[in-house]
Amino acid sequence: MPQKYPSLTFLSLFIFSSASIAENLQTLTTEVSNGSKITTLTVSYSADNENLTGLGLRIHWNSQQFKFMEINNALKKDLLVIGQPQRDTDNYDKDMTTDWFVPIAWMNVKATWPGSKVVELLTLSFSKKQPFSGKTSINFSASSTAANYTLNAKNIIISQ
Repeated sequence: MPQKYPSLTFLSLFIFSSASIAENLQTLTTEVSNGSKITTLTVSYSADNENLTGLGLRIHWNSQQFKFMEINNALKKDLLVIGQPQRDTDNYDKDMTTDWFVPIAWMNVKATWPGSKVVELLTLSFSKKQPFSGKTSINFSASSTAANYTLNAKNIIISQ
């Protein structure tokens, strides 16, 4: 005999199973050194699982205020690519004030990345084009995350 309210049954199953799923996060934390001419960021990574498939990351900035200098000390384990700076024509970070990004990615098909729940991912440096007043931001967006994971990264606000 057909159910009288099949969509209600589906809805109650969906709500029950959605409520029982915890959010899996790949989290970035940043330490900033904001000098008079150079801003340096040290980016660390954490997740509840030390054995994932990797992370694809974009780091965004405002090219009117910063010139990308370099990425140093990138985690070598399963490093796939450190790309060249690119215009952010697709606005990946949803911030119209940032117009460039640099991509970097780590990948491991056997799901053994990064091998620790907390690691230092990289250090990157920007030179300030000219002294600016007010604030600018350096943002993060994901080009890829491990299956069922979401990037959790706060935008970095730089004040002069």
